[in-house]
Amino acid sequence: MSINITTQGPRLDSSASTAPSSVVTEGKVSQGYAAGAISPSVESVSISTMASRLAKAEQTTAQANASLSKSELRDKTIKTMSEVSYNLDPATKAQKAKEIPEPQDSSAFESAEAATKFMDNILGPNPFKGMSREQLVTIYNDESGTFTANEKYAAHRQVYDEEIAWRIEFAEQTRQEYSQTGKLTNSFKAALEHFNALPALEQAWYPENYASSLQERIDLDFNYFTGMAHGQAGTSGTSLADVFGDPKGIANRIQLPDLFARKAGDSPRS
Repeated sequence: MSINITTQGPRLDSSASTAPSSVVTEGKVSQGYAAGAISPSVESVSISTMASRLAKAEQTTAQANASLSKSELRDKTIKTMSEVSYNLDPATKAQKAKEIPEPQDSSAFESAEAATKFMDNILGPNPFKGMSREQLVTIYNDESGTFTANEKYAAHRQVYDEEIAWRIEFAEQTRQEYSQTGKLTNSFKAALEHFNALPALEQAWYPENYASSLQERIDLDFNYFTGMAHGQAGTSGTSLADVFGDPKGIANRIQLPDLFARKAGDSPRS
């Protein structure tokens, strides 16, 4: 396969620099790799196969989405997530396990097999852990037939785990900032930074004015204890200290989409 790629992995955009976590080395799926850790020839073939698969999937999906409006893209990605996270009943799992990846070489088959094994224990190690968010999103939104249903499921599950882990940490940061300073300015900055780092397909989930709204709140630098903006001293006539008595108060201001709401008994994996 004639695709140029370094040991840092395929780059799907200017920000994607994380190498695939699951690469095939001598018939085994390796959880990550380091330069010189495996045979250069084996590493080159394995990475090149994944790189070419990602490139094909990205190109096909980009073409399919080119004419969609943001609302249409949002509806499509939500539908895709619903389809990817199929019911894990025995009959459906058996059917999905029969899917054949493209290209039909040892590297692609090993990746598909690792994903199928993951379906038997979705709380266990994810074969795609360590891949960039861009690469994971490319896999589970694939419309080219390159990746199997189980590879898509595993990729989406990894995104889910990472997003939930971030949101738990973010919620704690927000509580601490508010209780200590009466502000949410740094939390708004963290939310904006997170949003800007998301692939375009995930950004489509958010409100149209999400980034600009967060930036306005950052610039306002509002203190909810004093009711004062822009770091001004003193206290306004109307206290907003109890604004977060409603547990949804913070979420309503940050406007995080409710697409990754945790299911009962579910938890992210480290």
